[in-house]
Amino acid sequence: MLQAESVAINYTGEPRNVRNYLLAIRHPVETLRNLVFCPEPMCVYTSFPITRTRKSIDCINEINNFRSQLHDVCSRNGVALFDPVTIDELILKLALDRVPEGESRDVLLSQDMRWPLGENRFVSEPGWPIRVPGEEIQEAADDIVNNIKARDFKLIDNSVLTVAYRPNFCGPSEGVKSEIDYSIAQGKRVLVYERPEDKEGVESHPFDQPCVPHDSLPALLADVEKTIKGWQQRAKGRRGR
Repeated sequence: MLQAESVAINYTGEPRNVRNYLLAIRHPVETLRNLVFCPEPMCVYTSFPITRTRKSIDCINEINNFRSQLHDVCSRNGVALFDPVTIDELILKLALDRVPEGESRDVLLSQDMRWPLGENRFVSEPGWPIRVPGEEIQEAADDIVNNIKARDFKLIDNSVLTVAYRPNFCGPSEGVKSEIDYSIAQGKRVLVYERPEDKEGVESHPFDQPCVPHDSLPALLADVEKTIKGWQQRAKGRRGR
């Protein structure tokens, strides 16, 4: 899921800036609608712990509740929300790691390995399980891991806001921390929801990046909507000049 800007030459020979999007098919269809039909689409990136939380159905359900509410806020305000778990290619490496040494290196991908997102209106579910030669996954394993970071940073580049959910949920998440740090380094506004108990035992550091914290999910979502409306109002003013 990438977004890029390029210069295209049309039939008159004049260069024009063309914005292109490549969207993961597990996104809600509203994300595509907002990218296509909004005159100046606003993109938001959401960050949350994935590797540790995917081991617990309770954690998954909690994060999915957050995701659902954030998608709703963005959708009704005409905003495209980039959601990293809609891609979830890391299951290839996780599935390979489950294969015991000395056994067949063919890997079976089962539906329970994927992050449950519910019904998808773009595509139907594939025929599970899916058999993949282990040597092919092994060959691509390093690229899979490296691409996750590069891709998510690219999505942050193309967004005006990063919304982070519980960076210390089930323990400190290096992935969420790096995405918060990168967002702020790129001049993005970062809104964070973190429960008070998540901070217990987590030492602050003088080089921690500044962000806008919230200890209430409704307060976070209200701030997201306020930020979106402010951005849209300024964009409308620019177009009216």
